[in-house]
Amino acid sequence: MGNSPSSPSHPYHPPTLSLPTYRPPTLSPLLAPLLLLLPLLPPLILLNTHLLPRTLPTPQKLQTTWLLLSGLLHIFFEGYYIRHTTTIISSPSYLAQLWKEYALSDSRYILSPRDPFVYPIELVTVAVTGPLCLCVVAGMVWVYWEFRAPGRTIDVYGEGEGGKMWLMGYLVVGKAVVATAHLWGVALYFLTALESKEKHGGWSRPEWRYEVGYFWMGNLPWGAMALWMLYTCITDIQKLIFTAVLSGLRYPDPLSAHCDACSRLRRKKLKAHASGKKMM
Repeated sequence: MGNSPSSPSHPYHPPTLSLPTYRPPTLSPLLAPLLLLLPLLPPLILLNTHLLPRTLPTPQKLQTTWLLLSGLLHIFFEGYYIRHTTTIISSPSYLAQLWKEYALSDSRYILSPRDPFVYPIELVTVAVTGPLCLCVVAGMVWVYWEFRAPGRTIDVYGEGEGGKMWLMGYLVVGKAVVATAHLWGVALYFLTALESKEKHGGWSRPEWRYEVGYFWMGNLPWGAMALWMLYTCITDIQKLIFTAVLSGLRYPDPLSAHCDACSRLRRKKLKAHASGKKMM
């Protein structure tokens, strides 16, 4: 029997979606995850074999690798979605086929007009979170090497030859911001998807491979890594403060510095006033 006129001409859910320009992908579904990660292997290998010190503890290496992977995926893979949102469904390009494969677990990525939640949050991820990930990675690589360079000392105020404690504090804050952004984005992504599932059955095909494999297992690691990174950021901040206290160094108090300046100015004016009276 032939297809009825009401039969969908695409494999996406819900079947009532209108996708008149849909072009079936030619890429094997089994190769899609591999082809997504394969171009990212060279920079990840370079980071771990040449850029990070070999003595760096495994947790720091894992977090730095995750930040690099996240930054590259956000800028290049998700950046393709931002640039070609309306043409993905009909494009035969390599990245478009990867997006069409992932859209089987969340068809919001191929909607036209754009989905009012997915597009804005991806835009923020591409424009802000991705570059911030790479900036934190670059700063972490530099600081790791500086901390381990022979003959260098750590100066809390960043005034010595090896003073990198302040920069390390900024990097910890940067890691916390990146982790919070990922955690917030993943939470909103799941909540909106679950809400739509209650209303009209959701955006994912019901097969385990798509709903569990692509949708849940493809996004949960980002939430788990974000939680772990937030925890380590809290402990890193405690270590920085503890190190500063043990070193006998005090952070400058802007208020007391302002009061000291005011006191010096008053004394200077009183001295000038007294000198004027003596001359008279």
